[in-house]
Amino acid sequence: MKRWLIAVAVLAVVAVLAGPRLIAWVRPPPAEPAPVAKAPAKSGGGALRVEAVVLEPAPLTETITSTGTLRAEEGVDLQPETNGKVVSITFTEGARVRRGDLLLKLNDAELRATLQRAAYRRDLAELRERRLARLIDSKSVNQQDYDVALSEL
Repeated sequence: MKRWLIAVAVLAVVAVLAGPRLIAWVRPPPAEPAPVAKAPAKSGGGALRVEAVVLEPAPLTETITSTGTLRAEEGVDLQPETNGKVVSITFTEGARVRRGDLLLKLNDAELRATLQRAAYRRDLAELRERRLARLIDSKSVNQQDYDVALSEL
């Protein structure tokens, strides 16, 4: 056992001392840099040609590109008084609007038909009231029929 320890110690010392030489022998030598060509010296002290750029002061702008979401500080939720399909949008996003400006136009065909029907009913009630007013003077119709026609008007 003692001889085994001595052999390991001797091998370790040899590896430490001979290791760098073995590595250098196995690894190829580094390539030598290419020689730099020197410009021939001019006699007579001629001037060298140089290029120059004139710098002008300018503000430095830093641009940061990012992805994100913007939320408005103020916002308004729009709700129509009646239901309907949006036919047109009359404003541009981000534009200023004033009170009373038309923002959206809804499909109002049903409301227009209801308005026209109400106008016809009003005209009919006016005509009936005028007829019964003439007949009530001659006592051809009773007061109750006239009152109903007047209330409808």
